[in-house]
Formats: sequence, structure tokens, C-alpha cells
Amino acid sequence: MGLGSLIKDGSWAELPISWKVTAAGLFFPIFNGKMQLAPVDPTVTRLTVSGMYKPPLGRIGLELDDAFMHKVAEGTLKDLVEAISRMLEKANVLA
Repeated sequence: MGLGSLIKDGSWAELPISWKVTAAGLFFPIFNGKMQLAPVDPTVTRLTVSGMYKPPLGRIGLELDDAFMHKVAEGTLKDLVEAISRMLEKANVLA
């Protein structure tokens, strides 16, 4: 995973992120996006991860993505957000 420079503005923070598979990378997309932390209220912080990817393998990759790989990507991103959230909670960053 690649991390960009942290952007802070008052009470929220944003971190550019990119992620790619190192083994068999030809068959997997590169994800580019950002992670944001923002307070909801004094006891709750919202973690948001958003971004985009372009399926590899041209037209075949687009068809596979439409058929089922997009759901795999969504599940992978959900797992990533939950893992980041657990790490931040352990570090006492999130309320």
C-alpha cells in the first residue's frame, strides 16, 4: 500500500492511498483513493475510504468486473476499512 502526504484542516484529516497486488499484478487493478477521518460528534469519528480502479486485461477485464469482480473489490475494500478502523481504535485515534 502506498500512502501520500497527510492533509489536515481543523478537525478532519485526509490521506491519499494506493494499493496494488505485487504478485500476479497483471491480473489485478491498482486502487487509487483516499482515507478520511472526520469527527461526527465529541465521541464518534467517521472513517471513510473512497477511490477508483480500472480493471486490467482490457475488454475481458471490464466484462469480468461487471460480472463479479466488482463485488470482490467491494468486499476487499470493506475488509481494508475494517482493518484500518481496528488499528486506529487500538491506537486510541477513533472514539
